[in-house]
Amino acid sequence: MFDPHDDQFDKRNPYRSPGDLGAGVPDPYMHPEGNEVYVAARSRRQFTVALYTISAAFSLIQVVIVLVIGDSAGGNPAGEFSGDQGVWGGLSLIDAFIEMAAMIMLSIWSYRVYRNLGALCDEPLRFTPGWVVGYWYIPVLSLFRPVQAMNDVWRLSSPEQSEPSMWSTPTFIIVWWLCWLLAGIIGIVVGWVMDFEWGAQMGAVVFNIVPALLTALLVRYLGALQDAKASALRLPIY
Repeated sequence: MFDPHDDQFDKRNPYRSPGDLGAGVPDPYMHPEGNEVYVAARSRRQFTVALYTISAAFSLIQVVIVLVIGDSAGGNPAGEFSGDQGVWGGLSLIDAFIEMAAMIMLSIWSYRVYRNLGALCDEPLRFTPGWVVGYWYIPVLSLFRPVQAMNDVWRLSSPEQSEPSMWSTPTFIIVWWLCWLLAGIIGIVVGWVMDFEWGAQMGAVVFNIVPALLTALLVRYLGALQDAKASALRLPIY
């Protein structure tokens, strides 16, 4: 611990950037010398995996429920019964809350795993942890920056680090991101072109299942990858 009355306190000030949280509050996950420490944050990882798994499962359940209601009403499931649309609206609202919660947890997890790279390697990072979160919500940049950040996490968390390039991007990350973009494009088409026609919405929900499951797998794998490298480097794990 630092004594604020120590003459050397200002030279060893633990409240300075980059660990400064503002208002003189030290970052609990920053070493007093300013070096990053490794934080596994397993609870964040588990919550993120759980929410995306729930999102995928609920999307499937959502479609099945509407199809069953359509059949029991004696009609086709394409959406000719107002009752089906009412049920779909309620289920869609629940689904939206689940997806929002999952996205928030993904942002929190993304910040932590990218920041962990400062403890796992000596290579300068292309982005800051804060921008890694922000890129998810900035138009245009959200099309390519998040996948670049996840590529950095993958390669710098691996035992054998590689230079950042499109050729070094793992196939899993490419497939995950293409599915993520495809689901987003379908959602835009349903909203803007089809004016949220509920039958089309049901189809869009089906396309959300794959990226949700892939995201859960990616979060779980990268977390385990970082834990393994931290253990190999004999880093203290918080």
